[in-house]
Order: sequence, then structure tokens, then C-alpha cells
Amino acid sequence: MHRDTKAYRRRVSTFPSLPDRFEEAGIRWRYYVSGGGSMNMLRNSEYWADDFVPNEQIITDAQTGKLPAMSWIFSDGDDVSEHPPASICRGENWTVQVLNAIMQGPDWNSTVVFVTWDDFGGLYDHVAPPQIDRFGLGPRVPLLIISPFVKPGSISHTTYEHSSILKFAETRYHLRPLTARDRNASDMHDLFDFQQTPLPPLVLQPRQCP
Repeated sequence: MHRDTKAYRRRVSTFPSLPDRFEEAGIRWRYYVSGGGSMNMLRNSEYWADDFVPNEQIITDAQTGKLPAMSWIFSDGDDVSEHPPASICRGENWTVQVLNAIMQGPDWNSTVVFVTWDDFGGLYDHVAPPQIDRFGLGPRVPLLIISPFVKPGSISHTTYEHSSILKFAETRYHLRPLTARDRNASDMHDLFDFQQTPLPPLVLQPRQCP
């Protein structure tokens, strides 16, 4: 059992990732995350020292125009994670703080932000998950797309999944897909109009949390 576990870890460590594709193409990327969580594969890689920074750095980088071509941003600490029993209000305020910094920074007119969640909250969903492959999709989670080039007020009825974010980045930067899953996913371009006049920022105020 011990030998099998070690062998599994060696196999996992060879899985290609989107950062690998960016490195191959010479494209700057960065993870904004404190602690690293369960991302053992990347935490123990050569990327950890230079490409992972505390998540509060996103505010400074956004305000000073130093955002890389692709960023991943993770909330810091259980109190803003929106996982029970944490306050959804405090988690929302953290997200608003990050979005305001991006929208008020010099990179806004060339930025798209995808806000999504890693699980559905445990509530009933009347739509059965599509069985697109042997793994299938899970219950639906929210996805917010914020950009000066998104179609204003639009709601998509296209089936997306987390691999759609990979597909969007792969399409934008002409990268090879990682798996059949992201190769076949929608790239979400139906929600954008890159010919429109860029939309202005919509700066929000944080809420008073109970």
C-alpha cells in the first residue's frame, strides 16, 4: 500500500497543467494564494518560488498594472471562504475588494474575470448533470463573467464547466489542450463582443455584515 501511494504521487506529478502550457509559450502567469492548500503538485514544483505569491498581492498588482497574462486568485482563510459556517457576506466583500482593484487599475480594458465556486453548496438542483463522458458533470455552480467586452446583462444557456475556463485561455493564447475534456468544452466566446465599446467599471461598495 505504501509503495502504491508513492507511485501514484509520481504519476500525478507528471500531469500537464495550464501553467506548463504557459511556460512553454513564454506567457507570464501567477497564482495568488496564501498557504497553497491542496495544490501539492504545483507546490512541490519549480514554479512555487517565483509564481506563487500571497493573495493580498493581487490588490497591489492590479492597482499598479502588473497583472500577468493569466492569474488564479484564491480567498485567504476560512472566514472569507463562504464555506459553512463562514459568512457569505464577508466572502462577498473580499471578492468585491479584488474586483474593484482590477476595475480601477490600468489593466481593466484588457481583462476578463471569471468568478466561480468549487462546489454547489449541497442544495437541490432540478437539472440532472449531463453525462458528457465517463466522469460526467456535477451539480451546477454559479459563474460570473466580468469584462469590458462581455455582452451587457447577458445570461447564457450554454452548458459550461470548469474546463471551459481552460478552453478560453487555450483559445486566447493558442495553447494545446490538456485533455479531451477541455478540448471539447465551450470556450464561452458566445458571451463576448470584442468589437463593442469597452464597458466602464462598475465599482461596488462592500456590505455591512452582521
